Amino acid sequence: SCLRRGPRGILEATRDIGPDLVVMRQALVRDAAKNAVRTRIGGRRVAILSREDLISDVAEMLRDEVDLVIGFAYVQSSDRASLKWSLRSRGDVDVAAIAERHGGGGHSAAAGFHEVVIEDGHMAHMANPYARADVLFV
Repeated sequence: SCLRRGPRGILEATRDIGPDLVVMRQALVRDAAKNAVRTRIGGRRVAILSREDLISDVAEMLRDEVDLVIGFAYVQSSDRASLKWSLRSRGDVDVAAIAERHGGGGHSAAAGFHEVVIEDGHMAHMANPYARADVLFV
């Protein structure tokens, strides 16, 4: 179809489906923001998402409602399971400092890190990310 028409066909197909993809992504962001767990950690208003791929968009959507947006995802390899943490702030919380305390990095408004949960069959930390957030982000 569009691939057989070469680069022009690909560009035309992208132009045709692009608006639909934007609408679909906006719906995913709204759903993630609606389902985020809201809590307070260290006196800050926090939203925790059980995904980290939409965190920047969700942080933008919730910027007037929360001080910090935390997203997480489980990452598994043959010998370990980790939590991948992504952090976003409006700028009043230095999330790079938080990430650096846990071996990660970034800048003051966007940062992240990985935390090993299970290694070689042994639990290194509690695996409940919602409970873990209270410990990590104080």
